[in-house]
Order: sequence, then structure tokens, then C-alpha cells
Amino acid sequence: AVDVSVMFTVGNVANVIWDPIVGALIDKHNPKLGKYRSYLVFVGIPLSGFAILCFWNGFAPSLLYAYITYIAMTLLYTFINVPYGALNSSLTRDTDEITVLTSVRMFLANLGGLAVAYGIPILVKVLSPDGKINTTASANAWFITMTIYAVIGLALLMFCFSQTKERVVMDQEETS
Repeated sequence: AVDVSVMFTVGNVANVIWDPIVGALIDKHNPKLGKYRSYLVFVGIPLSGFAILCFWNGFAPSLLYAYITYIAMTLLYTFINVPYGALNSSLTRDTDEITVLTSVRMFLANLGGLAVAYGIPILVKVLSPDGKINTTASANAWFITMTIYAVIGLALLMFCFSQTKERVVMDQEETS
């Protein structure tokens, strides 16, 4: 418990430093696939990979492995969450449309939270050889479950990327 709490604390401190760096980086760059959309692809793939690796027990019980995979996942999550949150403002300047987009995004995020909170324990129990979620026998079930969730999450990011078009773009003078 102490090791995990220290790991979470280190991850949060790293994010305090990382968040403004990500914001500045995104503000200063204009990738070909879109100022915000491109990060859904470029960061979504490694984020999904590290989310899966967090539950792979190939190096168990390596605390260093846990630190690396967890902190990398949280830093990548920030790297995708910042542009994803800013994407709405690049789709339209109509405040009513932005309100609807934000409301739908938050509603679906809450549905995703419910799918995680209630779906993961059920799926782990089903996939676990002993039907439990907190035993060493269930370790592979956790890995499979996280792989399923990561693949679905990546597919949803790709869907968002393919279905959005940034119409409101600042020129170089405004950006600088």
C-alpha cells in the first residue's frame, strides 16, 4: 500500500510539471492532421499500449516496472486529454454548438466511467479461472480485460479523429 501511494504521488507530481509543458507544446505546434485531432492518433496508440502494459505481469513483482508503466500512462493521458478537451473550440465558434458538444462529451465520459466501474469487475470475474477479482489466479483476467478496454478506447479515439474536422484554426500571428 505504501509503495502504491508513493507511486501515485510521484505520478501526480510529474503531472504538475508535465501539464503546462503539454499545453505550451500543443499551442505552439500545428500538425498536418489537425492542431488537436492529430494527438488522438499519435498519442492514443502509445497510451493504449501503456494502459495494457500496466496490467501485464511479465515483470511482476517489479516496482520499477510498475512506476515506469503507470507514470508513462498518466503522462500520455494528459497529452491526449488536453487537446481532446480543446477540440470543441476548433470545431465551431457557435457557443450553442460548443455547449451541446461539451454536454454530449461529458455525458458519454460518465457512461464510460460507469462501464469501467461496473464492467471491469464483472468481466474480470468471468475471465478469471477462480471467478474472483483479487487473487493471483485472476492476474491474466485483469490483463485481458484491460486489453479489451484499451482496444475499445483506441477505436473510439480513431472514430473521433475520423469524424471531426477542425474548422476554426488560428493563423501563425495569433498563435505566436
